[in-house]
Amino acid sequence: MRVSALLCLPVLLAACPVESQLCTLIGCLSTLELTLDLPGWEDGDTVLTVDVERAVVRCTVSATGEATCDDDGLSVSFDGEGDRRVLELQGHLVEAAITVRAERDGVGVLDTTTTPDWTVSQPNGPDCSPTCVSAALTLGI
Repeated sequence: MRVSALLCLPVLLAACPVESQLCTLIGCLSTLELTLDLPGWEDGDTVLTVDVERAVVRCTVSATGEATCDDDGLSVSFDGEGDRRVLELQGHLVEAAITVRAERDGVGVLDTTTTPDWTVSQPNGPDCSPTCVSAALTLGI
């Protein structure tokens, strides 16, 4: 009796509807890498404002290249030299248009809204969380 029950088990399992999906627990982080080609970084303080739908990041960059940022819950890094600087944002970003403004001594040197070519990543599969986005964009004057 026990052997026949074991032989029938695969048939019984095959007949059962599968209602749940197994998902792995791989994480991901949404990232926006913004390269700014703006001459005159060394001429004075530059105030950058980056608005990505759910978050606004404001950085003041001194003539020496030191950056102080209000991060709005995102991880912010700033690097570069000469006319090219890279601002990287990580955290809860969404696939949306971004607005970037730069002011130097109260005068606007950049004001643009654009939609980056976002890449969507779902490392655990299409029906499993998380969903992350990433993009790299170069802006300049």
